[in-house]
Amino acid sequence: PVWPRSQLAALVRAHIPDKPSIMRCSFLALAAALRAVVAAALAHHDVVYLAVPRSQHRVTAQSDGRVHARWDQQGSWQRFTLERAEGPGELRSGDTVLFRAWTGKRL
Repeated sequence: PVWPRSQLAALVRAHIPDKPSIMRCSFLALAAALRAVVAAALAHHDVVYLAVPRSQHRVTAQSDGRVHARWDQQGSWQRFTLERAEGPGELRSGDTVLFRAWTGKRL
């Protein structure tokens, strides 16, 4: 399904703790955010943008493999593709999900 960016971003923002940098944001926080948006019927290869609630800065992947949340832009560097470890299909509770950045690297 295609979701308006603002709606999906709001769902994810509501479930990521207030952190100035994704480097300090735990995997459990990202997992919690993903669980929260699974109800929105996300599927393998859907695109998401992750943001820090206080600053509204988006998680950004850099070409050297580092990630940060210092910019408020929402472009290709902030785009993450969901990959369901079990393969194509709708995301369900308990699924292992990877975030693939524009670089091809996974979080």
